[in-house]
Amino acid sequence: MTFSRSHTRQMPRNRAIGRLKAGEMNKTESAYADHLKASQIAGEVALWWFECVGLKVAAKCHYYPDFMVLYSDGRTGIHEVKARNSAGGYRAEDDAKVKLRVCAEKFPFPLVVVWPKQGGFRSGWEREEL
Repeated sequence: MTFSRSHTRQMPRNRAIGRLKAGEMNKTESAYADHLKASQIAGEVALWWFECVGLKVAAKCHYYPDFMVLYSDGRTGIHEVKARNSAGGYRAEDDAKVKLRVCAEKFPFPLVVVWPKQGGFRSGWEREEL
């Protein structure tokens, strides 16, 4: 005897099933951390931190960027890592895009969104400064 579960809800394919615990990197973030390590060895980046700050966007609305980067020349920047979409840009929900734009306007440091180039992590990273 078999039973079907027609009442179960299917998650859309482009949505994450679950969130990782705070401080744990997903595969894309881990690959970008490797990129930052290489940039540190090359002397372009002095230091970087993963999920080290939270920014208050509005009342009851916070943004927790993936990486804070200290460049060798003393500048700082926020790097947000996203997946690549089918059109070649980065994939993000509308509310995340709004938070990114508001933070870019509100805070005095550059906010950079990075995502893998066509071909994956080994091909490099696309970037857009907001």
